[in-house]
Amino acid sequence: MLGIRRRHRGRALIRRGAALLRDLVFPPRCAACDRPLAPGGADRLCGACRSEVRAVTSPCCTACGEPFHGPPGTGHLCGRCLRQPPPFAAARASFRYEGPVRVLLQRFKYRDDGHAFRALCELARAAPAPDLPPPDLLVPVPLHPARLRERGFNQALRLSRRLFP
Repeated sequence: MLGIRRRHRGRALIRRGAALLRDLVFPPRCAACDRPLAPGGADRLCGACRSEVRAVTSPCCTACGEPFHGPPGTGHLCGRCLRQPPPFAAARASFRYEGPVRVLLQRFKYRDDGHAFRALCELARAAPAPDLPPPDLLVPVPLHPARLRERGFNQALRLSRRLFP
């Protein structure tokens, strides 16, 4: 048992040392704006970008999750869902598609930016979609074969595998 603990501590020290060396050779930068970050830190976003991330909060459409103005807790169906009900019970996003979240999603989707991908996953894990239990089933939207060849990966599939293993 003692030998296992020593090996574990040794591996942890090696990982920390490798991370510090990596940070010296490739200084960490914000995944959204490319500002320098403190070496050895766990954050992938700078403080300015993190403060611009806006969570989707109530009130929002009880079906599609589209946010709208009004007092908190007054969610109801939006006009679009009243006119044509969606084929699902409920959908939610954790964050508004603006600012750093938009930049991260575009960098991941169109550039296959792994740093942006990891930042998105960390954000999503830290703030799951509100008002919904964990999904029973997650079905990533399939890409058209031509788009899949162009990008080389399905971003919805990659995100779903990382967030819901």
